[in-house]
Amino acid sequence: MTVGSLSDRIDALKKRLAYRCHRYVHEGMATKNQFAKAAGLSWTLIKNISDSDFDASIKTLKALEGAIPPEWTPSVDFSLRESGPRRDLGAFSIGRYLRTGEKSHHDKVILDVDAVPGVEPTQIARIQKFLEQRRGRDGIIREGLFDYDVFKSLAPQCATHLFDIDDLDPGNFLTVRWDNSTGFNGDADYTGNRLKVFEDVALLECVSQDYLTVRETGWSHFSAVTRQFKDKGDRRFLRLMVPIRGVDGRQKMVSVTRPSSFVV
Repeated sequence: MTVGSLSDRIDALKKRLAYRCHRYVHEGMATKNQFAKAAGLSWTLIKNISDSDFDASIKTLKALEGAIPPEWTPSVDFSLRESGPRRDLGAFSIGRYLRTGEKSHHDKVILDVDAVPGVEPTQIARIQKFLEQRRGRDGIIREGLFDYDVFKSLAPQCATHLFDIDDLDPGNFLTVRWDNSTGFNGDADYTGNRLKVFEDVALLECVSQDYLTVRETGWSHFSAVTRQFKDKGDRRFLRLMVPIRGVDGRQKMVSVTRPSSFVV
């Protein structure tokens, strides 16, 4: 499935979360009534949750997600499939995004966020677990409950950035903290810059859609990306984006990136 628009992206994530909620009941972790009560919902909103094609509104799915223990994952085999000498991510894909512009080409596979421990257990999964342990009962991770410097000790091979994504215009999304340790664009430091600093239209659109998806859904987002620049070579990496609430009340996002050799 190719997801070319923001609505396509959100629909793909809704399906992933709806399936997670369905499996939570299907695997006997709670009855419909117990699940609805824990989420503060009427059971009538989830009366069809036993169906494999269960669907619900974003508001309902967010409430259900908050009632599921963060450490719980569906009984799905997330072991990596081998494809010759290269590892294939097809088993975890929930959508694909392609975009070509004058300066670059972007091929991105959107992955099930529950697969992070199976796909990248040694680095990105550590930060994911660290942040999830700081999620409040209302489902929000709040800035101020952790020190950003700890990310480098948890995942020394990752670059961890912080973005302010509260503005209505994605071009005004602000880089609050930039980690240049993975060498993007010659180790340039983008701290204090807004997304519109990128003159590459395809790059800006690709990144903006990711950040908008996180902002509009309030859900974490995981993907494998291959970027081909006409004048700077190729980059292949895994990226996890986690929404948080800033100490100033603004919507922010932690982005964790690790260079990778995965096939997308």
